[in-house]
Amino acid sequence: MATKDTFQGWARPVDISIPVIGDIAAKVADHTFVYCTNQNSYFKCFSDGNIHDKEAVLCVTSTGKKAFCKADKYRCGIPGFPDTAGLVYAVTGVCRQAANRFMYATETYLSYPTGKSRPHGYLASCMHFGTWGADFPVFLAALYAQAYTRCMFAHMGHTDTQGLSPDSLEYKLLDYYQMQHVTGNNPAHPVADELEITIRHILGIDEPEELKQTHGRILNEIKKCPRRIFTNSYA
Repeated sequence: MATKDTFQGWARPVDISIPVIGDIAAKVADHTFVYCTNQNSYFKCFSDGNIHDKEAVLCVTSTGKKAFCKADKYRCGIPGFPDTAGLVYAVTGVCRQAANRFMYATETYLSYPTGKSRPHGYLASCMHFGTWGADFPVFLAALYAQAYTRCMFAHMGHTDTQGLSPDSLEYKLLDYYQMQHVTGNNPAHPVADELEITIRHILGIDEPEELKQTHGRILNEIKKCPRRIFTNSYA
């Protein structure tokens, strides 16, 4: 029987100014990280994590087969930035996207809950980088596919979304990304596509074309901007 692992998504306060979108900064934000209970192992998501920190808050729990094996194979840490999950900090994502990528390994696809009070800064980061990072289709086709194959001895085609309601936002977002994976497509602005799906789901209307074009221009400008170098404490 395949090993089932339990992942917990945690948040703790970071009392510094963290750039979120352009010149907008969140004075108080959360660092997010993931803890695997049965392996007693952390996915630190660019910085560090401690579930025993008095200010740490448990946000979500998810269980999946061989989740630790898969997530352990795409930690992708670099000096000063542990457990990046293949993200480039402040370019394709931050700690929240890294945490979501590690939670993705459980295959129940629970991201940090939208509409909740924690983690602070979560929705703003998703507007900038998307739920799983700005380059999520590339992550699925490369890092995750390799990890999945090495741990499950089979390559996925269209990832199983069993257990999710087709009417749920999670299902719609996953269906979008998985279709990109199956077709080998690499959309120019997956984050903008995420926003369009979210607006249609929540409001029941199509995203105004002006808003979509503006979001695309913002994302293009972000790509052109010089990237700041962040220290470990900024994760």
